[in-house]
Amino acid sequence: MPSFSEGHLRFEFDDSWLVVKYDEHRDYRGSIGRLAETKAVDFVAIHSDSRLYLIEVKDFRGHRIENRDRLMEGAIAIEVGQKVRDTIAGIIAAHHRGNAEWARAVRRMGCGAEPIRVLLWLEQDLPRGPLGRRENQASVLMHELRRKLRWLTTRILVISLATGTRPAGLSVTNLPGAGREP
Repeated sequence: MPSFSEGHLRFEFDDSWLVVKYDEHRDYRGSIGRLAETKAVDFVAIHSDSRLYLIEVKDFRGHRIENRDRLMEGAIAIEVGQKVRDTIAGIIAAHHRGNAEWARAVRRMGCGAEPIRVLLWLEQDLPRGPLGRRENQASVLMHELRRKLRWLTTRILVISLATGTRPAGLSVTNLPGAGREP
């Protein structure tokens, strides 16, 4: 069962997943990521049902104030859109250069393939207020991500530990220190 730490979160994928920690992969770190301002999602994952997921993780717990404007003004949607764009370009380039490791992902990007899913895992502290605020903010962010990524897909998910929803075979737990100031 592949397991990865990202921030103060532990992501565990069961055996129905093929997962690459893309932003640490040699193809990204070794060449693609050296191009100035190139960005990368955290995980490229293929589920056994043939769905390709590009997963970005943001853990803003303990950093609500400094990230408030990024969330409210849409900068996160732009950042995730850039990471998705650059990741797709990087995967195709690595495959084109002969790395067969990316063949499955490239096939799932092709015509007639199951639509690509973009999953933003967003943990954050929200100020006390009316119930449903977290869901409303996730809905607004999801709408903005759909606008930014409609060239690729409309299959956008914004989830967190609090939402309780996640793709089958994926479990996420807190690591020690989650939600505390560094």
